[in-house]
Amino acid sequence: MNVSVTHIPDSAPHGGLYAVLSALHIPYEEISHAPVRTVAEAQAIKTRIAGTGCKNLLLTDARQEVFVLVLLEEHKRADLKAIARALDTPRLLADTLQRAGITDVGILQQAIKGNRLLDDGAGLLGMAYGEAMVDRFARDALEQPGVKRIFLKVGVNDIVHPNCESLKDEARAVTADEMIAGYQSLIAQAHARGIEVYLFTRTAWKGYTRNVLGSDDIQWSQEIDQMRQEINAWIRSADNPADGYIDLDFLCADEAATELKSEYTTDGAHFTRAGQQAVVGAIPLTYFQ
Repeated sequence: MNVSVTHIPDSAPHGGLYAVLSALHIPYEEISHAPVRTVAEAQAIKTRIAGTGCKNLLLTDARQEVFVLVLLEEHKRADLKAIARALDTPRLLADTLQRAGITDVGILQQAIKGNRLLDDGAGLLGMAYGEAMVDRFARDALEQPGVKRIFLKVGVNDIVHPNCESLKDEARAVTADEMIAGYQSLIAQAHARGIEVYLFTRTAWKGYTRNVLGSDDIQWSQEIDQMRQEINAWIRSADNPADGYIDLDFLCADEAATELKSEYTTDGAHFTRAGQQAVVGAIPLTYFQ
């Protein structure tokens, strides 16, 4: 992977960006050019830059509480409605509560795509995956004003990432016992503050290949998936000290609960809007009353 950075003379330097690229061991080159004001002028500059051209969109919601950076190959178009649907779970839950007459509950989403329970993000996208949940739990959940209940759906990446070809030397492998201890720690911290905790079972991911760099990065196997099954067995057991749990095996197409139904997933692991709605619909309203 090589990055070309365009630079307009007399503009702000890119020192911070270069430091990040260097820290990630990503080669880069700087190409200086005069300001461009037309598509034709931009096209002329592109001929001097090797690789695939891309465009970026920085999107935010109406309240400027959610920010999304979208990178696209220059010939592709962004489906803004699809992007909005991908962020719909909190909104869908809020709408469900409103329709049920539960009007005194606010929903705060602190999820990070790619986040792990026990370890910080690893690899080229590690910074985007964020801190481990065990390290950010107090700041992002416990210390939020007025929090009464926490719903935890995290952990599949602790299983998947260490088994990815691109992350095998960077993402630490963990055990089911370590994962369970991590959940127990979070639950104990919340209970010490009088906050309820509800767990989701880890969702199936058979068929997911994490094709983020143009080729398959992982292949599902029963051996890899065994940890997820063990964690889910604990979540369903009397040994789980959480205040409740939401079992998501109903989302699966097979009796062994290893593969999500096609209408619920975009790639074998991540949810469509229908999948998000199904997850929200599975949360008992009694948890909010």
